[in-house]
Amino acid sequence: TLDLADPALTHGPVSITTEDLSTRIRTSLGTIASSGGTIRIPIPPHAGPLILCAGQDAQLELARLLPQSPAHQVARARAAARQTLLIDPGAPESRNHIAPRLPVADAPSHRLHPTGAGRGVTVVVPICKGVLETRDCLASLHAACTGHDAIDAIILVDDASLDPAMDIVLATQAALHETVKVTLLRQPERRGFVQAITAGIAAADPSHDVILLNADTVVPPRFAARLRAAAHARPGIASATPLSNNATVLSLPDAQSHAQPDAQMAPTLTQAELRTLDTHLERAHAPPVDIPTGIGFCLYLRREALADIGGFDPGWGQGYCEEVDWCLRARDRGWSHVAAADLAVYHHGSVSFGTAARAAILAQNHPRLEARYPEYQTELRHFLATDPLAKPRAETFRRTLEAHATHCLLHFTHAMGGGTAILVAALAARFAVTPGHANLVCARTTDSFSGADIFHITWVERGLSLRMAHTGIDDFVRELAVTNLTLRILLHSLTGAGPAIRDILTQPIPYAVYVHDYQWSCPRVTVVDHTGLHCNEPGLRCCQLCVCANPTPDFGSEGDDIRADLAGWITANDRLLTAAVAVIVPSHDTLIRLRRQFPTARLRVVPPPDHTEPARISRAGDRQDITRIAVVGGLGLHQGHDILHRLAAAIEAAHAPIEIDIFGAAEHAEAFRHRPCVRLHGPYARADLPGLLTEAHPHFVFFPAIWPQTWSFALSDVWQAGYPAIAFDIGAIAERIRTTGAGALLAFPPEHNLIAPLLQARQTVAALAGHRFHIAQPTSDNPINELFQSR
Repeated sequence: TLDLADPALTHGPVSITTEDLSTRIRTSLGTIASSGGTIRIPIPPHAGPLILCAGQDAQLELARLLPQSPAHQVARARAAARQTLLIDPGAPESRNHIAPRLPVADAPSHRLHPTGAGRGVTVVVPICKGVLETRDCLASLHAACTGHDAIDAIILVDDASLDPAMDIVLATQAALHETVKVTLLRQPERRGFVQAITAGIAAADPSHDVILLNADTVVPPRFAARLRAAAHARPGIASATPLSNNATVLSLPDAQSHAQPDAQMAPTLTQAELRTLDTHLERAHAPPVDIPTGIGFCLYLRREALADIGGFDPGWGQGYCEEVDWCLRARDRGWSHVAAADLAVYHHGSVSFGTAARAAILAQNHPRLEARYPEYQTELRHFLATDPLAKPRAETFRRTLEAHATHCLLHFTHAMGGGTAILVAALAARFAVTPGHANLVCARTTDSFSGADIFHITWVERGLSLRMAHTGIDDFVRELAVTNLTLRILLHSLTGAGPAIRDILTQPIPYAVYVHDYQWSCPRVTVVDHTGLHCNEPGLRCCQLCVCANPTPDFGSEGDDIRADLAGWITANDRLLTAAVAVIVPSHDTLIRLRRQFPTARLRVVPPPDHTEPARISRAGDRQDITRIAVVGGLGLHQGHDILHRLAAAIEAAHAPIEIDIFGAAEHAEAFRHRPCVRLHGPYARADLPGLLTEAHPHFVFFPAIWPQTWSFALSDVWQAGYPAIAFDIGAIAERIRTTGAGALLAFPPEHNLIAPLLQARQTVAALAGHRFHIAQPTSDNPINELFQSR
């Protein structure tokens, strides 16, 4: 039986036809009127695969019916049917598409009021562990009943909890209910979640719909009525699930942190915050949203679907994935699932099993789920990439932020880590010292699960995240600006912000720019050309040729503009910098270089928050014959990868007594693996560097960068650990070594053979033992304060 309801029907009656693929015989089944209707599809006992078609010429394929197909054909048909069901009814393409709905024929519920009013509801609560959480859950359930929610019966299933305190909780809560029948079922032994809910469903009134409710949830008033309305919003819905702080793809404000089965649970909303949000959602009365599968923490099941699909598969053992399996079986029979977008239920998560046990069960069950439904993960990624819940997610994030903060600093940066990430964290910590001040860090990135190109926004102090498509970031900032927050923007990177930042900065929001590199005038960012050395900044004509001939970082859709008209792109950057409240640079060397390009920008030198206590060179090496050199930080072309490779080759050729330890990620690391004088240690945590250097015991640390760096936190960490530094005479590193006297400089451009200069440098820095200096001078200059004082 096929029940059809779709916007396409408003254009007039739609003819329905089947075609037997083996005989190519078509059979007309009739038409569906513009108001919708039902058609019965006769399938002979030994029929081959049938195509179900619709439209004037019956060319539009709705589904493939494969009564006797091999398993792989069934899976392929299932994938096609699900793709049909996922099409957004509001999208333009749906005007030519009819979404199939295949509920049980002549189900009485189809003649109910659209909200399902009149349908009885039984709540089944399986209980195992978590006395306090169970108490809070049952108390909230009692309050919902007292508030005349649509609950007719409650079944508590005690899965051999073995906790005397749980007996008291269950007896107390059961006695509180006067208008709602409460039944307590006790399992004689621990049988697991699946068996518990199966027992509860079996004990429910066969005419009732069922809500499966985890004992570690807290429900708001009228939760059952809202779930019932969502489940009965149209024919063919099998289940409805509320939004939550912790509900995988239905989590607020960020779904991605919970989307994958092995994801670590990120910080979430508090009960009070979610209750406030639920009140707003109920008032907004958003319609249900189609979802790939229901989620078991709070799952409303239509009785017709239970009759058609059957119960939950006991083969899932203790639990996890059993509700997804049931929902996907329902989907295979044409049922659909929705999220109740006007409801939010609080969920602790992992109380019954614990985080470790949950991970172990998922490690066993999730591969089985993927093997049974190979298209499920793709479908989930599609849902997250399109994210029909983007609006309530953004509103949740914004409302929670506004409730806790008065001043907000929005950092636009990239997602590549390094020194920029260290500086953003340091500035955020400085800003957040004042109560009511919040930092949002926004970076353009690729989502690791859905593969979508997104903006990822993190509220630093709370750890809450929000992900959104590029098209949503402008509206998000605009809506944030009209709240009670005092909003300011600190721009760290064009590559991380993308072209959207130019539209955002046209809004009347004061902003400042923090310079980390030379991307404003050099799309290659590091002013290094094809020779692998600093280009000496030759002028616009040469730069245009360079960016056309050499790869550049990702500037989003601006890449073509850069290659076509570099001068126009730099002029646009000049306007952006000139309009900023301040353009902050970390060193005088950086200021001099940028001043030549942007003479009207308000450039200011403000060293980054860094080690300000006095430092001392205490690790200048020993008198051993072998010279030990350490290199720290990421090692790419501009950081001296080729310099080190040539040095290693020269050391081997000359049998020079030099050893090199490289700490950090190295591009083309295989080039060093066959060099016995080089040891690769890989990436390191910043806090671990002193111990790693102590173990390597170098005479000095070499910074082989061949571009004018604007700062270097790695240099600061090396000095803090007590080691002298050697670098080429270029950029902020050279400026700092010259200012502090805590190292030595080599000529730039580099000599072809660095063995002799490095051995000489060893003798120079050996005399620095005991040298005292300041890594970074303390400063009270805080341009962020100036940004917030601006009008």
